[in-house]
Amino acid sequence: ATVAITPSFSDNVCPAGYRCDTPDLYPEACEAGLYCLSGGKVFNCTDAVDAVRDNVTGQSVYDGAYCPNASSSLGICSGGNYCPTTRQQILCPEGHYCPP
Repeated sequence: ATVAITPSFSDNVCPAGYRCDTPDLYPEACEAGLYCLSGGKVFNCTDAVDAVRDNVTGQSVYDGAYCPNASSSLGICSGGNYCPTTRQQILCPEGHYCPP
């Protein structure tokens, strides 16, 4: 007798930090500037920062956020670096102070 094997889709959930835009291909790392939750939900880091921007001060609680490749959440720019955009983390220039 032949036994049919049905794949379990619960084992193939798109992992956090990856995109699964094409179901028949392997997951691809989420690009810098985006973060990807488990299940293939993709968010733009800049939009997330701007969503909580104060209309009066122009500041956001997420100012300084950084989303490198394969991010699964908003990250914070690490000490010794500055993040001019949510896609870039640049080493602090000599003679300057860049707190986390």
